[in-house]
Amino acid sequence: NTPFVACRATLPYASPGLQLTFDGTPGVYPAFQTVPINTQDANYPNYTAFDTTNHWFVAPNAGMYYVSCGIYVNAGGSGYGISHLRTALAVNGNIAVQENTATGQPSGNFYVNQGDQNWRKTAGLLVLNAGDKVTAQLSAQSDDWICYCTSYQCYVYVNYVVFDVQQIRY
Repeated sequence: NTPFVACRATLPYASPGLQLTFDGTPGVYPAFQTVPINTQDANYPNYTAFDTTNHWFVAPNAGMYYVSCGIYVNAGGSGYGISHLRTALAVNGNIAVQENTATGQPSGNFYVNQGDQNWRKTAGLLVLNAGDKVTAQLSAQSDDWICYCTSYQCYVYVNYVVFDVQQIRY
């Protein structure tokens, strides 16, 4: 039989949302940051597998898992929009799956104008050992990165997050 470990965790909707700040130094590619998901969904059988203090899913046993994450963001700003806005999934702190969305912008990455809201999504099949930790990650950069003008910090507001896990094979 195929095992079924179902887990859902969320960052409940808020406006303007949780602010994440990123390095806006021209020429410095932005690092990913862990999205602080803080609510277990008790309607799912293995909801306690999500640690809301450390913001990660802990694999209860070894196997293959389907993990998906949707992050609803709002570009805050320094008078600029956000480019290089990407989501990822990390296993034990290492990026395992990341979104790459080319949109024809000079940077070749997803772009959000200041004040815009948009869903960013990523998903993947992950082979995990018991005890492996999976986190949702977000990365963003001021669009000033494109023109190499001056240094800015940029930020996004995370309005809502849904993080789903299903184990599909031992």
